[in-house]
Amino acid sequence: MTKSLKRILAKATPKKRDRILSFVADVCSECGTAMNDDQMLLMSRIAEETMNSSQEQTKVKAARIFAILPNTSVNLISQLAVDSYGVADPVLQYSQLLSDDDLVYIVKTKSDEHRLSIAKRDNINPFVTDSLIEYGNDVHLITLAKNMGARFSVNGFSILAEKALQESLLCEALSYRGDMPVDVAVSLMSHLSMPLTVRLRGTIETTQNVTLAPRSKKQLILAREQMKFSNLAKDCIDAVLSGKKTANECTLMLCAEDKAKDLCQFIAGIAELNETIVSGALFKVNGTKLTQICKMIDLSNVAFEEISMLRLRRMRLPLSQAKILCGQYEVLTFSSAQRAIRALHGSLNNTALRLEQMNRGGLRSTGT
Repeated sequence: MTKSLKRILAKATPKKRDRILSFVADVCSECGTAMNDDQMLLMSRIAEETMNSSQEQTKVKAARIFAILPNTSVNLISQLAVDSYGVADPVLQYSQLLSDDDLVYIVKTKSDEHRLSIAKRDNINPFVTDSLIEYGNDVHLITLAKNMGARFSVNGFSILAEKALQESLLCEALSYRGDMPVDVAVSLMSHLSMPLTVRLRGTIETTQNVTLAPRSKKQLILAREQMKFSNLAKDCIDAVLSGKKTANECTLMLCAEDKAKDLCQFIAGIAELNETIVSGALFKVNGTKLTQICKMIDLSNVAFEEISMLRLRRMRLPLSQAKILCGQYEVLTFSSAQRAIRALHGSLNNTALRLEQMNRGGLRSTGT
């Protein structure tokens, strides 16, 4: 840009500079892809000189245009990227001129909104995702996990898996990640519900062409127990595992048809618990254990309310009590429910071991 043009822009009033920026943005929108590098550099330099004194809406308009033009000047893109969120958003999401170092600097120094824009980029290298994991919140991590263009280091995946134990939406997002290291996935699957475990296992085996370790003795014993389930309960479990229906849809259907036994078997199958544990929780006056089991498989408040109404009808208790239990369910956190269910799983593991030992002892005595 010539010195004379620079002097003219410097003397222009803020209103005129705003109009100049708007005009330059319009020209680049219409002709930007046809401009050569020198022409585009001139447009970029004019935009740089007029940007600071322009109105917000004009800067947003310019940012949306320059963000997608490949020959915009790096200086202009860097200037836009650290502006207010409204201006920076399209640049942080779409510009290919920002380096990983630029992105990491913004992650460390700018707002949560800026970080969220970076988490939505089509391609994100592990150097950047590591920084987002360190400085970001749950929303950033869930967005990253859902973004199949985001790549993670082994340490990044390990931290995400650890944080997922406290956040069910992050568990859901990670269950689609076929690029997760096998050892991290195996560790995570021990804490996931059956539908998420099946999905993650299948995704990793398909993507990485590996075969993961067979299911544990506890899971095999539960699978044998499920062979005794009703056809309706089996159909509901299969529908959820195959993605044809959600657990909420099946729960609402079973409650509407007053299928208490089928409901117990369905919940037991999804939660990987013994049917007697679920049945006992469903028909106890104290419904605390029921709230924990249902929260662990991420049933909605509406689905849990229908379960509460069914149990009260079966127990011949006032339906007004459902409001109290539903209130407890709404405030119960996933992590609290998970800790309680782990205790149940631990109890079930001990039972499975005793059954296995009894079975081996029975075989030996039969042989003699």
